[in-house]
Amino acid sequence: MGGRLSRGDGKLLRPAGALRLPDDLVCSALGFNDLRSRFACVAACSTLRDAHARLSPGLERGLVLRRFPLLTTIVDDSCTTPPRQLFLSQQRLFESRGRFPSVTTEVGLDRYTFSVEIELYTRNATGNVTDHQSIYVGTGSPVASETFGALNFDIPQGVWRRADVYQMNPEEHPGIHTCSVRLMVTRRNSGRIERAQLFEGVVEDGDADLMVFDYCPIPRIRDNAALDWALRKMGEVDMYATPHMDPSWTCEPFLDPSSEGPHAGPSKLKASFMLMYPDDSVPMTLEDSCLVLEHYVDWTPL
Repeated sequence: MGGRLSRGDGKLLRPAGALRLPDDLVCSALGFNDLRSRFACVAACSTLRDAHARLSPGLERGLVLRRFPLLTTIVDDSCTTPPRQLFLSQQRLFESRGRFPSVTTEVGLDRYTFSVEIELYTRNATGNVTDHQSIYVGTGSPVASETFGALNFDIPQGVWRRADVYQMNPEEHPGIHTCSVRLMVTRRNSGRIERAQLFEGVVEDGDADLMVFDYCPIPRIRDNAALDWALRKMGEVDMYATPHMDPSWTCEPFLDPSSEGPHAGPSKLKASFMLMYPDDSVPMTLEDSCLVLEHYVDWTPL
């Protein structure tokens, strides 16, 4: 027992692994299987494994073309793409993505630095700037909210009154006086500092304790022809949803005998992330606010 196997006439039988079947027969046997079954055949039989090595990569390419017949319109014997790469790329090409592919982020608003600059300037009758003053520069922080995205900037005492007096008293610099706000966001990406514009606009409305600034879309990433085309087409039929910032500056009455007036105290500038529709504007969710910063704004290296 345990000796070599023999036929009835006493001649020894060769081990199955030593059989040299014709390549066309082996190819037919392997080709009969799909890609997944081929691996099982190669792993189970040394004859099929040796034949597979001789017939590769043409065999695999043929199986890929059988699995994805659409490839037969562009792939021939001159194709040098490895079969595995060909298979995976075609599989990804038509995998289900849904009508609207999901976009996620794990970067919160607290990972960014938000900066504000408040300016005063005067324009004459021809529109030229005749006076320009930067009266405050500082940083702010995200509003503590789990629902909506917004920023808070604490403005020190005296800044509100300076802006208010400048706009209401044109004697010193005749012309059109206005107050403007600039908002900038900064991040550290792969070891380098990048910044992007969020807002630049002037006072549009207000009252004794409030300044409301005009609506300005957040500048989007440049050199994106697909996004430019989509936004243009949506705008043509008034079906757009444009991200923008909505800053407002408030000042609570501050009655201090040593101050210069009831509005000489600290103030607060709040900027909310908004989505502007043709007939309305709604607050942006906290997640959407983060996505705008990560994927939409136009980042520029420092």
